Amino acid sequence: METLHDKSDWEIYCVSLYWCITTITTVGYGDILPKTKFERLFCSLIMIFGVVGFSFVTGSLTSILSNLDNSNAKTKYQ
Repeated sequence: METLHDKSDWEIYCVSLYWCITTITTVGYGDILPKTKFERLFCSLIMIFGVVGFSFVTGSLTSILSNLDNSNAKTKYQ
């Protein structure tokens, strides 16, 4: 079994970055894990894009609902 002591500094950095992004994005660790540097970096990028996309959609929906509420309030009190 290969441990982190057997890996280069770059590989340790990739593992640490993957762990950090997985934790921050609340994706979780799951049953299927990336094994190579490329897989970890790819998964990290996908998680970041997912969080950014979800944030954008949530912000847009909130803005639409807020503007709709303001329009209804102006109509109601005029």
